[in-house]
Amino acid sequence: MPTLFMTGELDLNSSPSMSAAMAGLVPGAQCQVIPDARHMMTVTHPGPVNDALHRFLQGGRT
Repeated sequence: MPTLFMTGELDLNSSPSMSAAMAGLVPGAQCQVIPDARHMMTVTHPGPVNDALHRFLQGGRT
């Protein structure tokens, strides 16, 4: 199952290292870290989040 773990670079609750570790446990999973974003990245950084989701849903690497 295609899986994307995404978090903000500055997210303390769902840190980039935690997201990368989870992605490492799922075969073929990807991890995307949104630069300068915190936990509410979908609100504060919608462009980069939507771009990453679009690439992922189109079958590309994030």
